Amino acid sequence: MKYEASLDNFTKTISFLTILVIVISLIIVNTVIGDSAPSFLIPLYIILALSPILVFLWKPQYYLLIDNRLEIQRPIGKIIIPMNDILQFEQLSESVMKKSVRAFGSGGFFGYFGKFKNNQLGVMNWYATQRKNIVLIHLLKNKKILLTPDDLTGFLNNLAERMRA
Repeated sequence: MKYEASLDNFTKTISFLTILVIVISLIIVNTVIGDSAPSFLIPLYIILALSPILVFLWKPQYYLLIDNRLEIQRPIGKIIIPMNDILQFEQLSESVMKKSVRAFGSGGFFGYFGKFKNNQLGVMNWYATQRKNIVLIHLLKNKKILLTPDDLTGFLNNLAERMRA
């Protein structure tokens, strides 16, 4: 079953403003420096121009619970987690996101994904697009992932049913 992972308004705003700042920065630098731009700035232009595209490619699009696996779908590819690797799961309150620190990844630009750390929960991989509907999944080898499906109740019920099977 497919579970959408929509961006919340905060994430949409952060994403829009970030792209706007990048575009304005590129325009200003190009206008001020013009054709006399030193060649060492070319990689900076490329990085600034490509960063929104690269971040978008890692953004979670939706989650699938099919057969005996959980799939996290992203434009760059999917992450497959066998049901046998899932030890347990729990719904978390929104405050967990406020108490977590991003170690590497996106903290609102097209979502919340990458490595995050929380004093109570430890290190987690987030594949989230909003700051609500939070599910923490405990995996083998003390790994944890955090997801935010739009249909939280449906996702939790389906996941519990598949774990019992």
